[in-house]
Amino acid sequence: MQEYRRQIAYLYAYEQGVKMRSAGFVKVEVRGKECRMGIYLKSDCHSAGEEPGKVYVYFACYDRMIGIALGELKNQNGILEWQGSMDSENVLDKGIRMADTRGIWVRRTGQREYIAEWDDATVDVRRFLLYPAGGKKCIRCPRLEECERNHENAFDRR
Repeated sequence: MQEYRRQIAYLYAYEQGVKMRSAGFVKVEVRGKECRMGIYLKSDCHSAGEEPGKVYVYFACYDRMIGIALGELKNQNGILEWQGSMDSENVLDKGIRMADTRGIWVRRTGQREYIAEWDDATVDVRRFLLYPAGGKKCIRCPRLEECERNHENAFDRR
């Protein structure tokens, strides 16, 4: 029989690096090598005409939290959500297993961030970086934060 795990984690709003309030939740189901995920952000976190934001799954490496882009949130009946599936043994071909991830990171315009930590711990949002274009080699580099070659686009730059 295939291994099956289900997990629910709460998304919390972080304002200026401080954990503030519950803002939604994440559902994760892993069955064998398939991982299905649903991310739901409350309607009061979104105003009309605003960009919905991007979703990342993150892992810890060298005292940094590295985010792997999953996609864009979508506005569904006033709730921001993202749903998708991936290989649990190789998340988006980055060589990271789902079991090695630490949680979900949602970035919105205006420095608004929402985080669901699998262990429900408070995190330091200043330690978050995007998965670099150069891959694991760049993650080990001490100049990662300053390297312009490693950013996705202007929306993702800090």
